[in-house]
Parts: sequence; C-alpha cells; structure tokens
Amino acid sequence: PHFFLAFNNLVSNAVNYTPNHGMIEIQAVAENGKIRINVYNTSIQIPENERATLFTPFARTSFSKSKSTGTGLGLYIVRKIAEAHGGYAEHSATPTGNVFSIVI
Repeated sequence: PHFFLAFNNLVSNAVNYTPNHGMIEIQAVAENGKIRINVYNTSIQIPENERATLFTPFARTSFSKSKSTGTGLGLYIVRKIAEAHGGYAEHSATPTGNVFSIVI
C-alpha cells in the first residue's frame, strides 16, 4: 500500500505538470536486487537551484506555485516511503523534461 502511494504521487505529479500533447513514460527496471520505477514527463525543467530541496517538506518549485494547489509534501512523503523500504527517491532533468524515480 505504501509503495502504491509513492508511485501514485509521482504519476499524479507527471499528469499535473505535463502540458497538453506532452508525454509521460513509466519504466520499471531491476537494479541491484531492488526495483527502480522511473516516471518521465515532458515539461519545463525544474530550475537547477531548486532541485536540492525537491524532497524536503513544504518544498514547491517556482513553476509548481503557479500550476498546483498542493502543500509541497508529496515528494517528501515519496522519499520517506522509499527510505522506509531501504531505498531512495531522486530527480534528474533531461533535455525535454524531468524524471522522478523511486528505488525500493
């Protein structure tokens, strides 16, 4: 159930921040005895200076403040769920968007 909550949050964020006619791609891969779930979406890249705080409580990017009414707890909860299962959560930027991953 907790894993589903983390996965659902990443997919919901991708849906909320992907522009019309954009793309969302979900990938699951085995990695060192764990599973990595990558959720990629075409979107505006999160500014580099805001990436370090993405998984902290109440963190909201300058882009999300205009796009969402969330509290800034979603990615923090994702990180805590991953850590509770011996894993981690991370973000990486691509030339065309963002990838949020959980490894459990």
